[in-house]
This record gives sequence, C-alpha cells and structure tokens, in this order.
Amino acid sequence: MPARVSTTRRGALGGALGLVVLTACDVDDLRPPEDQAGPTPSPSLSDTVAPEPDADTVLAEDAAHAIAAAAVAVSAVRRDFPRLRPRLQPLARMHRAHLEVLESSDERSVPSPAPAASPADAVARLRTVETTLQQTLATGAVEAQSGGLARLLASMSASVSQHLVALEAAT
Repeated sequence: MPARVSTTRRGALGGALGLVVLTACDVDDLRPPEDQAGPTPSPSLSDTVAPEPDADTVLAEDAAHAIAAAAVAVSAVRRDFPRLRPRLQPLARMHRAHLEVLESSDERSVPSPAPAASPADAVARLRTVETTLQQTLATGAVEAQSGGLARLLASMSASVSQHLVALEAAT
C-alpha cells in the first residue's frame, strides 16, 4: 500500500504564496533594459558643483575638529610633563577612538596650546578643554538630525564626562 502524503496548512499556504509571487513576475521584468539610442544629456552646472554638506555632516566635522583639538592638548601635556603620561593615557586613547569612529575628512588645522607652567596648571587647562569638549558633544547630540549621530555624540559626551571624573579624582 503506498504511503499517504499529508499536506499541512503551512505547506499549503507556503505553496500558494510562492505561486502568487511567481505569477506576479513578468519575464520582461527580468530582462535587462535595452539601450535606447537617444540624446545623452550634457552635464549642467548643478551636476558639476559639489552639493552642500548636510547639517549632520557639518556637525560631525565640527565634533571631530573639537576632539582633535582636545587630543592635541592632551598630547602637549603628555610631552611636556612625562610623569603625567600614565594618568593621561586613557584620555589620549579615548580621543583616538572617537576620531576613528567619526572618520572625519576635516582638514582644518589645530593649533598647539601654549605650554603650561606646572603640571597642576596643565591638568587644570586640560579640565577646561575636556569640559568644553563634553559640552560641545552634548550640544551636538541635541542638534543632530540623525538618531545614530545623536546617540554617537551623546555616548562620546558621556565618555568624556567619565574621564573628567577620573581626572579630577586623580588630582
């Protein structure tokens, strides 16, 4: 006696759905479009001029520039006061990571800060630089139109804030 094949509801529904999808296709839709011999449009002025960057691109570039300025300040203090290097290593690492994530093509130069008179003065200046950076990133998170950029800048702001707490606790 032959084995009886039973069809489940899911199998029947899947088969029906597949049949509907296949019948909705037209063979002409699967063929590549044929080249039409027609006039080729010439580039207009609007095609040759680079479009203005959107607000989030400008915001990301500004954030990257602010982070680069803070990184330069940290590097200068680490260079001028070698005994502060271990304490400032986490700040330097954080700034590098943030710049890698932003992948900025910003070509603005970042001036080196004036040398500090003492390690305490250098750390105080760094606190000011990092606090300003944290506020810049927090403001950028609020102004961002993209949710992803807003979350990224907020996360960076929180990271700077945590490093500020650690910097103040170490002094």
